[in-house]
Amino acid sequence: MSDKTIPFVEKTLDYTVSDPQFAPPYMNKEELAGDMKAHGQLTGLFRMVQQLNNGLDDTAMQAGAESYINALSYYNAVKQASKMNVPASK
Repeated sequence: MSDKTIPFVEKTLDYTVSDPQFAPPYMNKEELAGDMKAHGQLTGLFRMVQQLNNGLDDTAMQAGAESYINALSYYNAVKQASKMNVPASK
């Protein structure tokens, strides 16, 4: 459910309490209330996990970039050594 949809569903839930005569007989109002409560709890948890995931992704990306830079340094050193005919560099 998107952030724009949440107010609609919350308002509808309010209306099922204030004007229950308009709710269709097949609608389970208690289930709607329970689902919205669960959605609210899960959304908070999801945002915390998403923030943690983003932090882990950023850290992994940085560690990878630093590893790549170090690997390039080694590669370029060997390449330079090879140009200078340093033994075993080829």
